[in-house]
Amino acid sequence: MQNPAQSPQNTTSGNRARQFIRAACWAALLTVLVSVCILVIRVRGGMTSVDADTLAAAEKKWQLAQLLNYDLEVHISERHKRRLRIQVRDSQITALWRNDLPIQGNRGYQAWTVEGMFQTIRTDVNQQLQLATPTPDTRLNNLTVRASFNPTHGFPERYIRIEHRQQGNNPEISWKVISFIPHKS
Repeated sequence: MQNPAQSPQNTTSGNRARQFIRAACWAALLTVLVSVCILVIRVRGGMTSVDADTLAAAEKKWQLAQLLNYDLEVHISERHKRRLRIQVRDSQITALWRNDLPIQGNRGYQAWTVEGMFQTIRTDVNQQLQLATPTPDTRLNNLTVRASFNPTHGFPERYIRIEHRQQGNNPEISWKVISFIPHKS
């Protein structure tokens, strides 16, 4: 006589239950892993919203560092991605490469010195402040401005600026300092 607990129907039900439990465990594990990955991606780089106080503190740290001579490599993402290598001496660009090609004349590239980067961020922060108290003739875009600043020297290491428009696309501009090498005066 066959034991009813071991009938083919009960064995099949038991296998299905074990398969379901195994699949549920794998799904839970996968969910946890994906959640951790998303959290790491969001937190990575420590970028925070930039306001006037945050910017002023970073600029003060930069001024106290008194670095007038440095080499800088920056990756820029906007409509076109590009990489700039900049040699700065006495706060002025002395050599410049765009995507490893030397550029003669640095007109228009002063914005990529540390001082120029601070000026760009300051302009965007001021625009945010103007939007907080708009006047009837205000024609500014709402912005999201986020950055991380070097903990030692204060220069902007990463920056992202997103325009929020009612119509059209939302242009995003970002940069990341890949290399910063200070030189003694």
